[in-house]
Amino acid sequence: MQTGGQRLEGVVSLRPDRTGDMSPTGTGSIARCAGSLRFTSVTGGAMDMRCSDGAMFAMQFVMVNEVKGYASGLHGEATAALTFGMDAPEAQAYLSRATRPASP
Repeated sequence: MQTGGQRLEGVVSLRPDRTGDMSPTGTGSIARCAGSLRFTSVTGGAMDMRCSDGAMFAMQFVMVNEVKGYASGLHGEATAALTFGMDAPEAQAYLSRATRPASP
């Protein structure tokens, strides 16, 4: 997960009942986040993420295949992006796409 210029790493678990959870942790101002997910379509759904700095992200996710996916969402002006099931180069491509452009 990437938010506020900080990267957090952790585990995303997908369950057969089309729900799941995630628990990324970091070493910066955001020590940890936790959330849940639910599929709302065949290939995607919604995630709710709460972080130790008080941010709460409503995120939408899309599955790339049976075990890989990506999500993005907002909390005020803050963006968050999350990937799962990907190696670092592939994940970075999805994380960089979710970064909000700077204001003029």
